[in-house]
Amino acid sequence: MSDLLPDGTYRGWADVLASRLAARSPDFRYANLAVRGKLISQIVDEQVRPAAAMQADVVTLVGGLNDTLRPKCDMGMVRGRLEEAVELLAPSCKKLVLMRSPGRNGPVF
Repeated sequence: MSDLLPDGTYRGWADVLASRLAARSPDFRYANLAVRGKLISQIVDEQVRPAAAMQADVVTLVGGLNDTLRPKCDMGMVRGRLEEAVELLAPSCKKLVLMRSPGRNGPVF
């Protein structure tokens, strides 16, 4: 899911994907608004509107897993906030990519 860099920090999947896309397109631009550990409400409240304002070609959204790891997770709230994010992001970009954790059963294809 991420690569350890020499300084001890991690290079996440989005940075790896961006470097591959940049290698194919000299005018490629990339903004990573993700912050590890955010809960879905934090993502929607703090990151979705700025992401939508960028009018990007591609937006990826991964969120909600940190909520599910907490006791007494309100799955209805998580779903509702994800739906809210999709409603805000989808009209603002050419392609919206939603992903989830593969969980214990392995990769999702």
